[in-house]
Amino acid sequence: MLKKRGDIIKSLPIQPYVAVAAISLVCLGLSFLVFQEPMILGLIIFSAVGVYCLLNYFTTTILSLVVFRSSLDIFSSQGIPALFAIGMIAIMILYAACKILLGESLQLDRFWLFLIAWVAVTSIWVVLLPIGGLGLGGAYFSEALREWVRLFSFAIAYLMVLQLKGRVHPVQFINALFLSLIVPLLMATVQIILPESALPDFLSLAESYSELSSASRINGTFGHPNAFVTFLVFFTGLAYWKVGYSRQRWPWLLLLGILFFFIVSTKALVGLVMAVVLIFSINIQKLNPKRMLGAFLLAVVLIALFASSEFGQERLASLYDTPLLNPEIDVSRAIIMRNYTFNSFLWRVTQWNSMIEAWKDYPILGFGLSTVRHVAVFENAAHNDYLRALTEGGIVGLAVFLTFLGGNMLRSIRILFTLPKDSPQHGLCVVVCSTLLAMMVGMLTDNVMSHTTLFFYFLSVSSLLTWDWGKPTNGEINLVRE
Repeated sequence: MLKKRGDIIKSLPIQPYVAVAAISLVCLGLSFLVFQEPMILGLIIFSAVGVYCLLNYFTTTILSLVVFRSSLDIFSSQGIPALFAIGMIAIMILYAACKILLGESLQLDRFWLFLIAWVAVTSIWVVLLPIGGLGLGGAYFSEALREWVRLFSFAIAYLMVLQLKGRVHPVQFINALFLSLIVPLLMATVQIILPESALPDFLSLAESYSELSSASRINGTFGHPNAFVTFLVFFTGLAYWKVGYSRQRWPWLLLLGILFFFIVSTKALVGLVMAVVLIFSINIQKLNPKRMLGAFLLAVVLIALFASSEFGQERLASLYDTPLLNPEIDVSRAIIMRNYTFNSFLWRVTQWNSMIEAWKDYPILGFGLSTVRHVAVFENAAHNDYLRALTEGGIVGLAVFLTFLGGNMLRSIRILFTLPKDSPQHGLCVVVCSTLLAMMVGMLTDNVMSHTTLFFYFLSVSSLLTWDWGKPTNGEINLVRE
C-alpha cells in the first residue's frame, strides 16, 4: 500500500516549488480567515481530526458522527450545528480527495447523484440573489448561502453513511442509530422533572413560544418542540419496524411506549398527526383486520393522551375556529380574528395569505432561499413548506422542491416492489415510505424542511435500502417474520 501511495504521489503533475507556494497561500488565507472569524479555527481542527479518524478509524468515526448529531441543536446559538455541517462537508470532500489520490473508489449510487443534482439546481437562487435576479437583493446573500449549505449537508450525510456499505450490516447500523435517542430523551426528562426556574439557560422552555411558553412544551436537545417531535416520529417508525422483526419484542414495545409519551409531552399537534399517518401507512400495506385494529388502537391511544391535558384540549378545540372546519369563517375573517385572539391556526392563515400576496409580485423565481421571513407579515417562518418553496423560489422553486420529495418517494416505492414482502429490508422500505408521507403531511402546517436533524437521519436510513441484507453475524434479527 505504501509503495502504491508513493507511486501515485510521484506521478502527480505538481512540482515541489508549486506545492510549497500553494501550501503557503492556503496557510496565509486560513490565517486571515481565522483572524476574521475565530470559529474557523475550530472548523479547521474539526476537519483535520475528522479526516485523520476517517482514514484510520473509518467505521467508528462515521457511527460517532451519526449518533452525536441529535445532541447538537441545543447549541445553535453558539453555531455548533452549523460548524458540524460545514465540518462534515469538509471532511467528506477531503476524504474523497484522499481516496482519489490513492487510486481507491468511493461508494456512490444513482440516488446520491439525484441529491447532488438537486442541490446544484437550488444554488440558482443563491447566485441570482446578489445580481438582482430575484425579489430581494444581495443584502440577504449570506442567509441564502447558509440555507444552501444546509441543503448540501443532506447530500453529504447520505454520502457519508453510504461509505459504510459492505462494512456494517444495515441492522447493526440501525441498532447504533437508536443511541441517538439517549441524550435528547434524557434532556427532555430533565425538562419534565425540573421546574422552569431550575433549568439551565440552554434547556429553558420559554425561548420564543410567546403565549405557548406557559405550556412548558419540552424540546429535548432541539431548538423547538416541533423539531423534537418530528425526530421522535421518525424513530417511532424504526422502533415499530424492530417490533416486527426482532426475536425479543418487549424492549422495542417499551421503547414505543416511551416515544409515545414524549411525543405527547411536546404538545405539538403536527407530531400527533404525523404519528397517526405513520402508523396507518405502515399497516395499510396488509389490509387484514388484526393489523388495522392494532393501528387504530395505537392512534386512539396517542389522540387520547394528547387530549388528556388542558393544553391538548384547547389545541384541538381551536381547530373549529378556522376555515378548515368552520365554513362560516373565510380567510378575511380569519385574518381579522387573529387580531383579537391567539390561535396558531389563524396565525398560520394570516401568514400564508401574506406569502401568497408577496409571491404574486415575483411568481417565476420568487425572492431567494431563506427569505420568507423578510416578506411575510409576521417576519417569521412559513409554517408551510410548500408555500415557502413557492414564495422563495417561485413556480420553478416549487417544482424543484416537489421533484426532491417525489424523487425520494419514487425511489423508495421502486425498491419496495423489488423486495420479498416478508423481508426486513422490505419492512424498512415501508417505514421509509411511511415516514416520508408523514413528513409531507406535516409540511402542510409546519417547517419540516427546516428540521435538519430529521433529514440527516432520514437520509442516513434511506441509504440502507440498497445494501446487502445478508444475515448479520450476531444473529439478533430474524430474516423471516415471526
